[in-house]
Amino acid sequence: MDGVTTDELSEYEKSALILKRHRSALHPVPTKGSQLEVIGAGEELLANALEDPTLLEGYRRERDALSRYRMLVEFVGHLECNLELLPSRYRTRAARLRFLVWSLPFRISNQEDAAWMREVHSSVLGDKRLSRNTIAQRAIAARNDWTEHLARAEDDPWLSARRADSPREFDIDHRWLTERWPNRTREGLRIPSAEGGDDQPGHAQRVTELHWLAIGDVLAAARALSPFSWWPRLLPWLPPLLAGFALITLLWWPGAGVARYLALAGMFAVVLLATSLPSGWDSLLLLRLPAAVSVGTAAVLALTPRWWVATTGWHVGLGLAVAASLYLILESRLHNVRSLDAYRRGLIVALIGLSYAFLISLVMLGFAFPVVAEHGQCLAGWWDQPATEARTLDAQCTKALGAWPDNSPLPKVSSPIGALATLTGWSFSIGIAVQLMWDSQPVTAPLGRLRRRGGSS
Repeated sequence: MDGVTTDELSEYEKSALILKRHRSALHPVPTKGSQLEVIGAGEELLANALEDPTLLEGYRRERDALSRYRMLVEFVGHLECNLELLPSRYRTRAARLRFLVWSLPFRISNQEDAAWMREVHSSVLGDKRLSRNTIAQRAIAARNDWTEHLARAEDDPWLSARRADSPREFDIDHRWLTERWPNRTREGLRIPSAEGGDDQPGHAQRVTELHWLAIGDVLAAARALSPFSWWPRLLPWLPPLLAGFALITLLWWPGAGVARYLALAGMFAVVLLATSLPSGWDSLLLLRLPAAVSVGTAAVLALTPRWWVATTGWHVGLGLAVAASLYLILESRLHNVRSLDAYRRGLIVALIGLSYAFLISLVMLGFAFPVVAEHGQCLAGWWDQPATEARTLDAQCTKALGAWPDNSPLPKVSSPIGALATLTGWSFSIGIAVQLMWDSQPVTAPLGRLRRRGGSS
């Protein structure tokens, strides 16, 4: 076989197949019709071989990659034939090994050698006419079985320990499900279905919802869903981009009125885009965040006008935004990730959430509050002046609002940008709190309480 493929198999052994190096006796090569040895010394040999398949007798002496792969196929085939004899405590490790072995032909860069590997499948399984689709189905079945084990990780002692002791390795286990070679390239794994199509997109959605969105890693979720194209990875950055554009317009355009129309158009574009994306990709927009923020904005609407009258109200909004962001970082840290990764994941989610909060606050303060808020008529003239200038109350609003706190009229009230900062912080923090108390799903989960039909199952 090609030297590159031999190197790839050696790298695959180190990065995927070998969980733990063992210095123990070698596991005997299984023969046709033999049964698993799961008693006494045989059980120890089996357990070690599941974690280090290079312990198969003769494997380390073999220099030809195809012959070594044949031994791996024979071993996992032996496991499948004797699955009912395999102790339950070893089945998770066996499922992982089966997936990695059956999917290897679809990872090899040299297509000629990949075809030779498929010939190994045919030879070992005793069917020389075994088609590529049939081999793919074995890989798909092994992949789905391993995914279900990962989905039940909390109830599996071995996986729970692996996630606690090596969270990064646990993440890599999920990356092998969607990426062809996680530690070397971001190109996606592509296993064809029986109909000849690409079976991976639906499974990538399942893995994304199961793991990456559950732990708040939006960037990893984007890589899993779009391993073959780069533009879907820009979706999580769309809300910050829209919010930044609206903020620049608010600060630099004469009069603040244009920014509210841009914010309205931006939110409409997000909704329109979400309805036109392929299944699962809308989850990269984190639509649960604007839904939660809208609840927070409605709660602020029920308050007295004091929050937008006070010129120092933005201090409270800023403090609440920081507190909610720190909570998101803490939530990431509770997934047993390193502090640096927790800050990265939490701050990205916070940035997206604050962007939504700013856009929704700008829309609500610009269009809804003047109509439905208490004394909302006093907000109507805000958008005809620079956003940073505090506004002087007219006679009617002075009479209605200017008697706080000591019955003396207020000469000035908050500027539009100050009121926006206050509303953004309040709505974001209330939305995060509501999500925390009333919903069992994380704020990064796809919008909707039920798993979608036609999507992941």
